[in-house]
Amino acid sequence: MVARTLLDLVLVCLLFVPLERLRPRRDVALFARQRLTDWLHALLTPWLVAGLVVGGTALVRPFLPAPAPLHAPWLIRVALAFLLAELAAYGVHHAMHRVPLLWRFHAVHHSAEDLDFLAGMRRHPFDTALSTAATALPGFLLGFPLEGIAFYGLATKLWTIFIHANIDVRVKWMERIVTTPFFHHGHHSRDEVAPRNLANVLAILDVVFRTHRARADWPDAYGTDEPIARSWLGQILLRHST
Repeated sequence: MVARTLLDLVLVCLLFVPLERLRPRRDVALFARQRLTDWLHALLTPWLVAGLVVGGTALVRPFLPAPAPLHAPWLIRVALAFLLAELAAYGVHHAMHRVPLLWRFHAVHHSAEDLDFLAGMRRHPFDTALSTAATALPGFLLGFPLEGIAFYGLATKLWTIFIHANIDVRVKWMERIVTTPFFHHGHHSRDEVAPRNLANVLAILDVVFRTHRARADWPDAYGTDEPIARSWLGQILLRHST
């Protein structure tokens, strides 16, 4: 798994570093000392997530109902599984902002004060494991093979990294349909009071559930007022900053 984690990170860097250098919105130092926390999240946190997902699956699988494959054309089944996964992702994300216990884990992700593709990987392992389980469940219950569920997980992971990226590009007509960097950067704005722009891929869910905020410009500052530790280990242990 060490080689796989390193390979995944190298491929992500090869994809997103050039994109961010072509048209950066802010000057974000990728290798500055304060970025060590993000690099450690990218390298080490996937191991903890894998452990939580494997262990959690083993615990709850005996209690899950048997898969019930939907007898419908393949394209309809894929579309339904995708929609249900997106609804699950939206619901979990909304709960993370509303339920104090869940917010303690999710606040780690919002502690990033410079947003780019690397900061998109700053997440507590419980946060990621919970989201992964919620979005995988619809596909499992609809009888999709594990390969298909894994592909959806990989694709949405790359999209999540993309919408955190430091890219100064706007496509206004898309922002009420699918998520974009401009859309999601607004979610991370320090001046955002209520949770807005919560969708994973389908921004239209925020429109439907009235959590969409159409900003006029990019946020001036990111982060949270929560006293989150700055070190990787401190964030994993949910310690407060000193």
